[in-house]
Amino acid sequence: VPEVRAAMLHALTNFLGIPDLTDQVAQIEESIAMAILPTAADGSVLVRKELLVFLSTFVKRYENKFLVAAYEELEEEKQMLLQKMQTEQTNGFALEKGADVNGASPTSHSLSRRTSFGTIWKQLLTLSVDPHPEIARDACTIVDYVHYTLLHSPMASMTARLRGEIEELNNRLNNNKPSAAESY
Repeated sequence: VPEVRAAMLHALTNFLGIPDLTDQVAQIEESIAMAILPTAADGSVLVRKELLVFLSTFVKRYENKFLVAAYEELEEEKQMLLQKMQTEQTNGFALEKGADVNGASPTSHSLSRRTSFGTIWKQLLTLSVDPHPEIARDACTIVDYVHYTLLHSPMASMTARLRGEIEELNNRLNNNKPSAAESY
């Protein structure tokens, strides 16, 4: 019954308010967050909305860890764009001398990879494109909050530079693609 699942998520959200954040409490909360993450695929909009309320509380409580996950996701995106550009250059026989097509794994030095926070961050990104507009809007609000906080954190200059590099790579990739009119 969706109402029961939503009520369970509501109760767990209230559980997150324990003021003393000891290692044991943090471990329990992290386990709970991972245990309820599959409800992101629940068919009920009510359940997914309540999950987002839980996740927004969880993100706020562990903000620094999500800032790291968000920054590393941006780094991963940049690496994927670089690899895509190198692949396109290789396919067009325009590979520059000494360029490495294989490159290093985009997440080989990632701190948040394979952690609960990295997994939850990726799920939030997925929920931000949920087919239900209210779910997508609410998830986007959480994602935007983390990105905004990242741009106003001590990592702001690094984040702004990385964001600019991603935009430049996207522009270069989009300028290299033939338009629909040119392909006919």
